[in-house]
Amino acid sequence: MTGPVTILTHDYSVGVTKIWSHGNVLGSQKPVIIGDNVFIGWGATILAGTTIGDNCVIGAGSVVSGHIEGGSIWGVSGKPVCSLEEYYERRKRKQLGEAVEIHGRFKERFQKVPPKEVFHEYFYLFTPSSHDLCDAFRAKLDDHGNADECMRWLDTHEPSFESFESFCEYTEGRFYRT
Repeated sequence: MTGPVTILTHDYSVGVTKIWSHGNVLGSQKPVIIGDNVFIGWGATILAGTTIGDNCVIGAGSVVSGHIEGGSIWGVSGKPVCSLEEYYERRKRKQLGEAVEIHGRFKERFQKVPPKEVFHEYFYLFTPSSHDLCDAFRAKLDDHGNADECMRWLDTHEPSFESFESFCEYTEGRFYRT
């Protein structure tokens, strides 16, 4: 890597969708995997969820995401992706899978169940009400000045799991290293 390179394992779109949706926190965390014999040029940005194969060159100023085929050269690119509504729906669909992956990778790395604070962007999956928030989750709601709206959203929507423990039980055996 030369000079300033940015490797993101998250994005902060949660700040936009949280306000736009009137309080729903939708996390966005994904690993970045970089193969062997890869050169990443000055000012390149590698977005969350990117896998770069072996023997690649990522050119200076590039923004790359997705699966970068091994043995390839990538330069600067950019284009509109989708509307905010489409993005919001896509983020909603990916919440559970991403949280399961975070759980699995943490457990694989540290040989223990992650503390619930690790899921500060995914706590809506297993937090039944605003009265059940730990400090890390409350801090996430305080971002961008619409904490009250977030609390109302949390209190009026049913979580996917009745508790953090039931979420952890669900994740067992569902994470497969790719």
